[in-house]
Amino acid sequence: YEQAEPLYQQALQINEARFGPDHINVASIVHNLALLYRAQEKYSQAETLYQRALALYEKAYGPESPNLATVLNSLGALYAYQNDYSKAEPLLLRALTIREKVLGTEHTDVGRTLNNLGGLYIHQRKYEQARQTFQRSLQIYTQSFGAEHLETAMVLTNLGYLYTKQHQYAQAENALEKAFNIYEKTIGLQSPDAFLIFQELVMVYAHQKKAVQAQKICQRILPALLERFGSHHKDVQI
Repeated sequence: YEQAEPLYQQALQINEARFGPDHINVASIVHNLALLYRAQEKYSQAETLYQRALALYEKAYGPESPNLATVLNSLGALYAYQNDYSKAEPLLLRALTIREKVLGTEHTDVGRTLNNLGGLYIHQRKYEQARQTFQRSLQIYTQSFGAEHLETAMVLTNLGYLYTKQHQYAQAENALEKAFNIYEKTIGLQSPDAFLIFQELVMVYAHQKKAVQAQKICQRILPALLERFGSHHKDVQI
């Protein structure tokens, strides 16, 4: 990130000098820099740049462009992460409306916005809306990417977390086990996301008094934990 930021800053200055600050060529750089600041947890700077990118795209392409929807989705996700749900929801809903109209209801970008909305609904305790939203996102990803893709695993993880919140442990177990298996087959269990799924699964097994299943999954992930952390790390003491 430290190397990327000055490069984006330089590109932004060059394009602003060449085309002017309101030119459409500037918009994509502004959005990418906002994404970088979001990753660096510089949320205020990210928000300012997202809003600038929104204004540039809307001025250039109108209120229903895919580019505009992408920034709306990014800014909505940022607000949701900051627990500012009143700002997040209308942005995500607007992004969803644009993407469904312009790209079609089964497009993967629609699935991404649905996944973000599902996470927002969990935080708002709108569990039935979250379930419907995640299931629709899951259907889109499964059709587009396949049943064993990491994008599919991401939605399965969120769906499993939702079921855990609702104390529906059998459904949570099913979704989380599928997600865990996808990680194991694709990028391996050294992934931080795989470890989070593992932790959630152990809790789900505990609620169902499934000690054997809990022991088996601990044995499955142990080699990955040893490789990643070493034998003396606290997360290896399972």
